[in-house]
Amino acid sequence: MVSMPSAHAPPRLFKWFDPDAIAVSGLPDNPDELAYVASEGIRRIVSVTQATPDYDTIATLGMSAVHSPGVSDDLAALDRAVAAVHAAVADGDKVLLH
Repeated sequence: MVSMPSAHAPPRLFKWFDPDAIAVSGLPDNPDELAYVASEGIRRIVSVTQATPDYDTIATLGMSAVHSPGVSDDLAALDRAVAAVHAAVADGDKVLLH
């Protein structure tokens, strides 16, 4: 299947880690970048930054988000983020980690 280019701008540093499951990027911090993420088939976002995700836009685009800030110094936060990525992949959803 050939994918068509998106009319939206990707978040900075957007890269597929595993094209069938996991992408990584900087914080998608505006609706255009979130629309790009959705256009890539991503249905879940796992945020490990201190900034709170734009839950309203994320939901409007048919995605969900898990916010787990503090992974650099909080093992429980890291565990939550890793569990959220594993759950998305296990459910067959593409996930963006940032």
